[in-house]
Amino acid sequence: MRGLQDQGLFIKESRVLSSSERRALRAQSHRLKPTVMLGQHGLTPAVVAAINEALTTHELIKVRIRGVERDDRSSFVTDIAARVEAEVVHTIGHMLTLYRANPEPVSNAGTGEMRQSTADHSAR
Repeated sequence: MRGLQDQGLFIKESRVLSSSERRALRAQSHRLKPTVMLGQHGLTPAVVAAINEALTTHELIKVRIRGVERDDRSSFVTDIAARVEAEVVHTIGHMLTLYRANPEPVSNAGTGEMRQSTADHSAR
């Protein structure tokens, strides 16, 4: 599978994702497991901090949402994305996929190597 860079997609932080960018990110997210799980206590400051940290580290994450009624889920998802300044890539059932570009390279833990942006990686 070709990565976003190979497809000519360069995702900018300050704009809404196009449908082709969203589709490519959704394809990359298939292999991901949920990074953060929301439970009975809802969207606490600790959960928001965990989502922010995960987005800074990984750029593309999945969040499992439990304890929110189906009718309220859409507004809840919008609230989460607004609080962490991320784009909603996809929602299905209790699973939310978020993307936020990280303009600064993050070093891989323990290796001292610099990680490239998710947008620069090839889909695996």
